[in-house]
Amino acid sequence: MRDAQNVLKTLIPVERELRSRSGLWYSMRVLPYRTSDHVIKGVVLTFADITELKSANEQLLKLSCAIEQSPSVTVIADAEGKIQYANPKFTEMTEFQMAEVAGSSLRELNHWDASPTSFEEIWSLLSSGHEWKGELECRRKNGPNYSEFVKILPIKDQDGRIIHYLKIAEDITERKQTEELLRKSEMLSAVGQLAAGIAHEIRNPLTALKGFTKLMGSGGQHGNYLSIMTDELERIEEIVSELLVLAKPQAADFLPKSVASILHDVVMLLETQAIISKVTIEKDIEDELPLASCVENQLKQVFINVLKNGVEAMPGGGTFLVKMEKSERGSIRISFIDQGCGIPESKLAKLGQPFYTTKNKGTGLGLMVSYKIIENHRGSMTITSKEGVGTTVVIELPGVP
Repeated sequence: MRDAQNVLKTLIPVERELRSRSGLWYSMRVLPYRTSDHVIKGVVLTFADITELKSANEQLLKLSCAIEQSPSVTVIADAEGKIQYANPKFTEMTEFQMAEVAGSSLRELNHWDASPTSFEEIWSLLSSGHEWKGELECRRKNGPNYSEFVKILPIKDQDGRIIHYLKIAEDITERKQTEELLRKSEMLSAVGQLAAGIAHEIRNPLTALKGFTKLMGSGGQHGNYLSIMTDELERIEEIVSELLVLAKPQAADFLPKSVASILHDVVMLLETQAIISKVTIEKDIEDELPLASCVENQLKQVFINVLKNGVEAMPGGGTFLVKMEKSERGSIRISFIDQGCGIPESKLAKLGQPFYTTKNKGTGLGLMVSYKIIENHRGSMTITSKEGVGTTVVIELPGVP
């Protein structure tokens, strides 16, 4: 009645939503009723059932809230693949704001060179009305790319025409890294068992060959040939020793040692070789570093291998920086930074695999053994490289508390 009085006073139609006792919703409109001479004689009340519309709006609101608060990256694109909406999780993961990607193509979200499937393949499937799901490499605005598991769905209208595309993605970077670590661990275990068997089989006849070679050498005949044979036999013995390291860890005494002192000894040992190659080894070692529980000779083997690789990667000379510092986690971080030719990205991921090497002469076992030794010391070793710039090897070892 009050609405009717307001209409009579203002001559403006009034619209209200009302809910009945049965739970139905109605839209009520109050309109002034005029005669032919425009004199208001009363009001007209109309009621329209809006229960379904009200329910649909509530569902849309809930859906909107769910997408906004979803832990999955959600992106909506139009029929041409142009981005129209991205939820807050997308911004959190990629660091791109919605305004920065609005109107750009779905193609621009991913790093396709590193993804197993091309955009053309995916788009061909989507445009034919089928959904696609799989793993992709996604771009970040700042920082490294990350792996995601993606599902893209075509959204169709009542006539079956595609009007939108919905992309839902989850970050699987950590899972992929864990799987890769497990794969490497299983591979190392299998290779270790195989290597141990091969090494023991080779070592027995090798001992006899070395003994007879020394006896023959004492006679003074064929000295040159025997010298070459001795060198090659020692090379075989060296490979056998490296194979044995790949086997399950042997009993070793882990003692608190100064890693800086071990590194000093190794640098001093290789400095002559570096000078001959016109390489200057520079050291940047922090004071008061913690000790590490380690097997000294094994760490020396790792450092010698990394330093030799770095020097050999700089045939034209240069500076080789060896840096040692305490990390924010309290571990000991040793960085070996050379100015060599670098390693192509396609080969970088294969380093440390059995018998894979970037050298013309080499077995690939040295680096694999180094990985195994650092793993046994509960540490980590990572290699990054850029062609024409150089390679950086970072080793982290836990400090003694």
